[in-house]
Amino acid sequence: MLRKLLFLCCLPLLFLVGYAAVRHAPPRNSVITVEVAPKSAKITIDGKKAGVGNNKVFAGKHTVKISKEGFSQQAQTITTQAEQTVYLGTALSSNSPKTQNWYKENPDDQKLSEGISSHQSDYDSQTAVQSNTLLQQLPISIGGAFGTTTIGSGIPVQGSNQPAIYISAPTATDRQSALAWMRNNGYNPATMDIVFNGSVTSFEAQDGE
Repeated sequence: MLRKLLFLCCLPLLFLVGYAAVRHAPPRNSVITVEVAPKSAKITIDGKKAGVGNNKVFAGKHTVKISKEGFSQQAQTITTQAEQTVYLGTALSSNSPKTQNWYKENPDDQKLSEGISSHQSDYDSQTAVQSNTLLQQLPISIGGAFGTTTIGSGIPVQGSNQPAIYISAPTATDRQSALAWMRNNGYNPATMDIVFNGSVTSFEAQDGE
């Protein structure tokens, strides 16, 4: 009887504690959008089952793991901000003879894999623009003795997922003027992929002309 009375007396306290915990829990106002191939792969976020598409999470660090038997597991730590949507696309690679021809034998997953690559590239480019003040200013035009020099941004060079800086200049002197403009505005061309007049040229060679 005493135990029953104690239990009944504690119920309001337990309710208040639970209510306070829920009330002060961080809001799930961030989204991790996941896209995977093969489409039957298992997805977890912070060790809990997740799915393809939008997954609501609280702002902060999260670990996303994608796995499927016969494929190499992928794990990535993502930091989200409040009201932010982060995209993560992954096409798993085979690590078994049984799955080495998976994409060839499963055209739907092959098509999905190609789409993921394109979506991830678009997302990376958009993110780079949002976080890079130089890219936000481009394109610009600079007058020169022999014509106009244009500085813009565009398709990443091979092996990079960041937009390249495209400089169209009529002379080597104008190229140097474009690089000088970048430095004078607080940017370091040596840390960027520079494409001169439509051809990828080594930065060191152009910088030393």
